[in-house]
Amino acid sequence: MKFNFGFRKKLTTPVCTDKKEVDTYWEPPTKLQATSLKEVTLAPDYLPESVRNFVFSNAYRLNDASPEFVAGAVIACAAAVIGNSAVIQPKRNDAGWTVVPTIWSCAVAEPSKMKSPALDVAQSLIPKMNSYGQPTSLVIGDVTKEALTLKLVDNPKGILFSRDELAGWLTGLYSESRAAERGFFLSAFNGNSTHIESRISRDDVELEATVLSLLGTIQPSMLTPLLESRKEGKQNDGLLERIQLLFYSTKPEQHTDIVPDEEADASAKQIFQKLLSFRENNDRTRFVLNDEAQKIMSNYNAMRIKRLNEEEQGHIQAVLGKYGALCAKLTLIFHLLSMTNENNVSNIIEAKHVKMALKWMSLVEFHYHKVMSLVTEDPNIEVAKSLLSKLPELPNQFNKRYLQRKNWKGLTTNAKCQQAIDCLLEHGYLKEVIESPNGKPRKSYLIHPDFQK
Repeated sequence: MKFNFGFRKKLTTPVCTDKKEVDTYWEPPTKLQATSLKEVTLAPDYLPESVRNFVFSNAYRLNDASPEFVAGAVIACAAAVIGNSAVIQPKRNDAGWTVVPTIWSCAVAEPSKMKSPALDVAQSLIPKMNSYGQPTSLVIGDVTKEALTLKLVDNPKGILFSRDELAGWLTGLYSESRAAERGFFLSAFNGNSTHIESRISRDDVELEATVLSLLGTIQPSMLTPLLESRKEGKQNDGLLERIQLLFYSTKPEQHTDIVPDEEADASAKQIFQKLLSFRENNDRTRFVLNDEAQKIMSNYNAMRIKRLNEEEQGHIQAVLGKYGALCAKLTLIFHLLSMTNENNVSNIIEAKHVKMALKWMSLVEFHYHKVMSLVTEDPNIEVAKSLLSKLPELPNQFNKRYLQRKNWKGLTTNAKCQQAIDCLLEHGYLKEVIESPNGKPRKSYLIHPDFQK
């Protein structure tokens, strides 16, 4: 199975084999500017059947809103209902590592893009009554840490922290006076950390585990300063990276007027009622992968770690390091969203749910790069500019191996060197030359005369 995480455009630059022609025929190079990322969009087969039609019918009903907004919110709500009633063991032999399926999701868009209504329809799926006819209270809004802690005491398996506008909350958490609160949320994302709330006039509050999923919205203009600050090395404690389902939409709104899909809504509400019933009867029930699913998961993580080792230090490393756990979380959530009998759920997960999670990994990374484009250039352009600045220091004709040996910043790996070369080829700064001394083809690159030393 292939995992495509790259966004490189297919090159159309002709290969030149006649060096004389290469030397004499050059067009002016085009300006290095951001190229479009390879579009990854949510498709029906990215979701279990139980919530599939709910997501797409409601997104369209909300003036054709981004379906990612609804889908991300549905997954976060499902994660909150599951809480730590279930955990997944991503590795076959390492029984010491289990993952609680907490999810932090956020819709990013300009005002009036149906961000809040998308979140509202998803939250409507969370049951209001449990199996015993008692009201549930699994959602909490803008409250103090102390109130949130008490809410978790009443719901030790986890809750959903829902906040329409995350900008104020995120900005506030980075103030020095709220460092302890920031630490609380950082640990709550992992779903395993104990927490003790010391109080002067009342008994201390102790949580065996803090389990919190999060749902919110933010406008690009409010997110940009936070991203800029992180880029400069500030506010770089991993809080933003925990919002992993971060969907950025510029989709234009259009008027729709359709009847709600009652069958789709009923199907989604039914599976959420089953999730709640499962929660009531389980506590950290362990789920493992079957042989095929384990092989796919292991291959993904091996490739992810290879990428992590090859990447230069930067913002992508911060998220790649957490994608292994995210893939496992999504796999478990999709498995439970597909159950038919909440009293007899197999604890062995099939390959189809890992494959579904991998589709989400590509979707999530696409939107991550899209969000980061608010403050950074296209990764291809960044590395190409590094090479462009170094062209006068290279021989007029060079090969990739020679370039990599220079060990210049941003150009230390084979992948980065190829990425930079491909981009400069595409924009006309280089031409590819293939020569065949002794019958063995050899590839090199000729520098545009205007950029030779």
